[in-house]
Amino acid sequence: MATLVTSEGKVSSGVPIDYPMLADLYGPRQVQPFTPPPTGIDNLGISSRDSFYIPGKGEITVDFTGYVRVARSQPSCSDWVNAEVYTNLIEMRMVGRTDAVGEIIVTLNHEYLSTGQLRTPFEDLDKQAELRHGHISRRARARGPTACRQ
Repeated sequence: MATLVTSEGKVSSGVPIDYPMLADLYGPRQVQPFTPPPTGIDNLGISSRDSFYIPGKGEITVDFTGYVRVARSQPSCSDWVNAEVYTNLIEMRMVGRTDAVGEIIVTLNHEYLSTGQLRTPFEDLDKQAELRHGHISRRARARGPTACRQ
């Protein structure tokens, strides 16, 4: 991961993904449990309810609907527990409406890299261990994921 402050004072943090050649992944997909997903671009419908305080208007709550496109890197390894997958939000459009201010449209500012990282949730460590060994030790649970071995 890298953090860069440009001469204009903009901050860029995270791992950029070279996504123009990645496959666009639409529609239902078969997902293998405890298996890192292949690289690609996920196209996802989303909705959210958000509250804002606007001076002179007070607090407003808006229901948004829209979509996001998320580029995923190649997993660092094939082991679910240890794999790291980096993400870039490459497109977003959400629309909401409220009587207080009218239509609100949310999009990305493409001048800034919007990054993320997928890691194994700790409860999945337990599930995977149970599938493999029937149990997981307290020491393994406390230690958490380890780096992939090359």
